[in-house]
Amino acid sequence: MTRKDLGTVPVEIGTQVDEGYPYKGKLDYASPQTASDTGTLAARAVLDNRDRALLPGLFVRIRIPIELTENALLVPPSSIGTDQEGRFVLVVTSSDVVERRSVLLLERNGDLQHIEGSLSAGDWVVTNALSGVRAGEVVRKQQTSLQPIQNEIEQGQGASAPATD
Repeated sequence: MTRKDLGTVPVEIGTQVDEGYPYKGKLDYASPQTASDTGTLAARAVLDNRDRALLPGLFVRIRIPIELTENALLVPPSSIGTDQEGRFVLVVTSSDVVERRSVLLLERNGDLQHIEGSLSAGDWVVTNALSGVRAGEVVRKQQTSLQPIQNEIEQGQGASAPATD
């Protein structure tokens, strides 16, 4: 990525009292290497601060979206299991049989986790991977609603999905 490209990377900032990330800007500088002792990367952004709400020494939350992931789904972290084969979710099929589906974890978004794998938006996901349900078992579906998170509301997207305990 060249210096010119950095100016196209969006940066979102929120203070401890803000909901979401109301301050928007663009990346201006990123260090060419990470600090070996902390694993951090120094970066600088330029943003509008006309109201002087952001002051030196203020603690803020920063989000730098790297890329848009197509077909990523949001699930509660409790629905993600881990074993020797990797991370997975349990899905209930149309015939009420539980299947194991491997997933890749993407970024965390509020109380939900973005995942990518062989799932679709209409799949019924077991919301508690540690509930004792195993692949191959027959279960009874029970729908629950996930609370939409602030970021999806701002973007006009919902976070509700079919789920089962």
